[in-house]
Amino acid sequence: MQDRDHAKAVALLVGVAVLLVSLVHMAGCRIASVCPAGIGPDATLVSRLLHPLVHVGLLHAVVNVYVLWQVVFFCDIRCRHLLGAFVVACCCPSWVAAWPYCWIHPDAGPTMVVGLSGMVFALMGMQVHRWPRRWRCCALLLLWQVPGLCAGGVAVGMHLYCFVAGVALVRASRVIRSR
Repeated sequence: MQDRDHAKAVALLVGVAVLLVSLVHMAGCRIASVCPAGIGPDATLVSRLLHPLVHVGLLHAVVNVYVLWQVVFFCDIRCRHLLGAFVVACCCPSWVAAWPYCWIHPDAGPTMVVGLSGMVFALMGMQVHRWPRRWRCCALLLLWQVPGLCAGGVAVGMHLYCFVAGVALVRASRVIRSR
C-alpha cells in the first residue's frame, strides 16, 4: 500500500470518527462536558488534540468531512501532510482562533473552537504551491471567509492561521531538504 493510499485510509477513519462523535453528541451524550475540546486560553493538551473531532452539529461535521475527503482524494496528500495539518490545527493560539469575530462582536463571549476545518485549511496551504492560479485561489479562500465572519461563530482567524502555517510548513521543509 502506498503512502497516498494510507493517507486516504486515515482520512476515511478520521471522517468516520468525526461523524460518530457528532452523532453521539446529538444523541444527548454531551462530550464537551465529559472531555472538553477546544483551543481556548485554558485548554489542556487533551482538549487541543480532540478539538478537530468535535463539531457543533451534524451538518458542520458532514461539511468538514466532505471537504477533507475532497482535498485528500484529489490532491497529492500523504500521511505526513495529514500529521502536519493536525499539528498546525492543534497548535493554533487561542487569541488567533477568536480573531476577528471577538473584535467585531465583543458581547458574544468566548466560544469553543472545534472542527476539522483547521486541518483542511492547513492542507490547502500545503498544496497552494501546486495551484496554477494560486493568487486567485487564495482570494477565493479569503472571500469564502466573509459569510462566516458576518454570520458569526466561524473561526476565521483559525482558518487563516492554519492556511498560512500550512504554506510556511511546506516552505520550511523545502529549505531544509535543499541543504
